[in-house]
Amino acid sequence: TVIVIITCPAYDGSIGGIIAFEADTLNLQANIDASEKGYRGGDLWGNSFFCGGSGTYYSAQIPFGPEGKKGEAIADWIPTQECGCAKLANGGGGAFAGNCGAGGGANFGRGGNGGWEYSGCLSTNVFGYGGQALNHDTSRFYMGGGGGAPQSDNGFQIYNAGSGGGIIYIKSNQANGNGFVIQSNGGTTPIINDEGAAGGGAGGSIYLNVLNY
Repeated sequence: TVIVIITCPAYDGSIGGIIAFEADTLNLQANIDASEKGYRGGDLWGNSFFCGGSGTYYSAQIPFGPEGKKGEAIADWIPTQECGCAKLANGGGGAFAGNCGAGGGANFGRGGNGGWEYSGCLSTNVFGYGGQALNHDTSRFYMGGGGGAPQSDNGFQIYNAGSGGGIIYIKSNQANGNGFVIQSNGGTTPIINDEGAAGGGAGGSIYLNVLNY
């Protein structure tokens, strides 16, 4: 007998990101894991630098400027405003304006804001804005929002932002965990050196329609 983790393909903009099944009795013999299978984290667009102001906080510069892309979310990217500090619904805002860190994606809870703008800029209150919290209920649940992308201008290694967790839906009369876990974590990002950090993705949604467990 081969026992494997139950997972799913990562969301690719059209399909993926969902684990859903029904069973009379569920006996876990491995984990069920949709971690990092949800909305995708943003990637770098551009590799230059200049200071930002209040205008760049709310909207983005043109694509391929010195910014990170906003994290993927329930809303579509706005043409020519795919990047920049502002959030995209539950997707985190991108790094911009003097190496400010990208905002993390959000799901039921709001995403964390990114770091402050470089202190050498005149306006230091610019930062990547964390993704919006979404309104969960028993008929509506979402994949985790992607984190905002990083910014690079000093030539050091950077990494794309973390993706959000996917959706898990299980319907069962009886569920026995047997010490295993059901999880849908958001992605984290490595530590970097002297660049705008990427944001982590938000946790996904787990819905258990189970009578006894």
